Formats: sequence, structure tokens, C-alpha cells
Amino acid sequence: MIKKVFIGIIAAGMILTTIPTVNAEDEITLDEVTDQIIDISDKYNSAGVTSGQLLNLITLTQTDDELLDAISLDKNDLFDTSIPKKVNIQSSRSGDPYDGNPPASKEEQKERMKYIRSVYNKEYNDGNHDESIYTIYLYTSHYIENINYDKSFSDEKNFGHPVYANIISQNDIDAYEQFYKAQTGVAIYKAFRTCTNGIKNYKEKGGKYAVAYEFFGSMSNILDSKYSDYLTALDTVGITNTTDILATSAKMYNAFTGALDNGKTKEEEIIDYMNSQLEPGLQGAVSSTYFGFVEYLIDKFKNPQSPVTLFSGVLAGVSYYFDTLAKVIPTLSLAGLYYSYQMRKAERLGIYYGLKPRP
Repeated sequence: MIKKVFIGIIAAGMILTTIPTVNAEDEITLDEVTDQIIDISDKYNSAGVTSGQLLNLITLTQTDDELLDAISLDKNDLFDTSIPKKVNIQSSRSGDPYDGNPPASKEEQKERMKYIRSVYNKEYNDGNHDESIYTIYLYTSHYIENINYDKSFSDEKNFGHPVYANIISQNDIDAYEQFYKAQTGVAIYKAFRTCTNGIKNYKEKGGKYAVAYEFFGSMSNILDSKYSDYLTALDTVGITNTTDILATSAKMYNAFTGALDNGKTKEEEIIDYMNSQLEPGLQGAVSSTYFGFVEYLIDKFKNPQSPVTLFSGVLAGVSYYFDTLAKVIPTLSLAGLYYSYQMRKAERLGIYYGLKPRP
């Protein structure tokens, strides 16, 4: 499907660069675009830049308020940009039904989102149920509160009788709204709205996945160099282990966004401000290469033709949601959901048999 077009002149000492291109007749899917965005997210994550920080950077530098509103982003920082307490993110605890069933990888989260979208389209895509809100309701009923969930089981065994995860009752809605008002639940809720609204907005504006695939593939290739430059700068000053990279990049992020908050717009101004906020060892090469690493992303999305809605949506729904679920859900208050779970399952059964209408 994908062809590699070789650009450059084959000559001694020259590097051959490749960028992915797509034939017009090729059918690129959202899954394939998602893989490209996961690759970009992984590069930033490896350099200590979280998916929450990436979303914030796009938000802080976007001037199109209508676009931000369409994908449920605003300039109020609701995303968690703190350093993860656990560097090595753990997968779901095998055999523990009370951990919120976090996804073990971004790829698994991508497949979950694909499945939940299919459930929404089958069950609730009737014009009467908000897609972004019902996507998170369905995700919660299928995974987060589902003590029957086991990755080795079939969909029918996981989500069918007696769970009926495809049915959302009024008591489900009340329980979920209460659950997502607590702690970082607000950011999770917002991330889901960003995901569904972003993808919907992109398609409604005539976006084509093939164009987005080529756009993000080109970004990923160029990022390889900027990613390498930043890690090399860190290595030069002795910052090599994952914990130190995370801590340093958090300082860089705070200095960078501080420059933006203080009205700095030019590269020299921003870097000078960053240097004024950083200790001597991080000034100069480290701060300037960090600037290049994150500014590249921002510049790509300042172009009104760029698929910013799709990037923000997928990043929120897959990368950010995976990062957050993997370290936050076990600490969120699941007790309220589990306390009312059996009663709500019985209510879903009544709806299934037609004894009650769906809200």
C-alpha cells in the first residue's frame, strides 16, 4: 500500500532520506493514521515530553478559537503535565478485577477505541445521543468498571450477559458523571471529548486520511533528527537515564510555556527566557535543542491546512488516555462505581428485555 519515494542524490557521504507517500487509489484508514500519531507521540515520550504536554502546547499556540472549541480544547490547562511517579508504566494487574482495567499499550488503547466506536455506531448513532459523551460512557461500561473483563475472553463473554456493556442506563449516566468529576477524571473526560469531536470535525471539513497519513509520516521522519539532537544534548551534560530525562524535560516544558505566558514570541526571546529559568548546565545547547524539538510540532500545526483536529483527537484518545489510565485509574475512586455496579447491571437487563426505555 505504502511506497517509499527516495529523495536526494545518491552520492558518496550523502544520506538517503525517505518519506512515505500514498497512491490516490490507496485507501488509508484511521487505524493507519493512528499508528503514525502513536509513533510521533512515542518519540516525544522517549524524550520526556508527555502527551498531555503536547496537547497543551498545541492549545497554547493555537489562535483558532473555533477549532479549539470544536475539539473540546481551551486554554485552561486541564491536562496532567506532571512527572509520572512510575517511570516504567505497569500493565493491568493480572487477576485483579478492581484496577480499572488500564490498557497495557497505546496499541491496545487504539483497538479499544476502534471497538467502542463500532458499539456507538450500532447502538447510539441515532442523532439523539452525543457521540463524544456516549463514547466515554461506553468505554467506562466496557472496561473501567467491568469486573468481568479479561483480555483472554471473547467480546461476547466480556461484554454480553450479564454485563450488557452496550446498554447505558440513567443510573449509569449518573454514576459516570459523578466518577469523572473527581480528581483527574475531568481531564480524562475532556480527552475523550477531544478524541471524538476532533475526528468528527476533521471528516466534516473534508479531511482525507490518505493526506493525513502522508503529513504525519513526513513529520515523523523529520522528528528523528530533532529527537536525536535533543537526546545528544542531554547526554553531553550527563543526563541519560529515564528518570532524569523526565525531570529535565519537565523543567524545559515549564520554562518554555513560561516564555509563552510572558508574551515571548520570537525564538531568541523564548530561548533567552528559558535560560533565565534554568540552571547553568541546562542553558545553551539543551534549552535550544528542546526548543527545536517542541517548536517543530507547534509550527506544523500553525498551518491552517494541517490536520490539527485529527492529531489532537487521536493523541487525546489514544496516547494521552493510555498515559493517564495506566498511572491514574488505580488511584481514582472506583469504589462508588463498584458499589452500584450490580444494581446498574440489573437495570441494563430490564432495558435489554424492553421493560425500560433507553435514556
